[in-house]
Amino acid sequence: MSDLDHARHMFSLARDDLRAMENMLDPEKFTAPIFGFHAQQSVEKTLKAWLSLLGIQYPLTHDIHLLLKELEVLKSQDIHGFAVLADLTDYAVAFRYNADEQQIEIDRLFWLEKVKELVRHVEGLF
Repeated sequence: MSDLDHARHMFSLARDDLRAMENMLDPEKFTAPIFGFHAQQSVEKTLKAWLSLLGIQYPLTHDIHLLLKELEVLKSQDIHGFAVLADLTDYAVAFRYNADEQQIEIDRLFWLEKVKELVRHVEGLF
């Protein structure tokens, strides 16, 4: 698969997670860890699509901070507006398996907008 084809595939998967987030705004229906997981997954896949667009083979990781650093260091991409997204990394594994759901709160509208900003940015690169 070419870098462009792989980027399109990853971006499609990222948009699926974004659509899931849009339908998980009700905390009575979806727990914070589940919402956070889809937010993290959308960001991770979008960043991997971005890296693929640049011809970079990304590391196999769920660490959003690491993926952002790859963009910044390897291709001098301006990632500063997206640095806050690294806070979602814990939703990949830690909060899903080791969290007391009653103690986790997440600002769903804030994170939905932040993920949408990243998705819009990367969509503009295709």
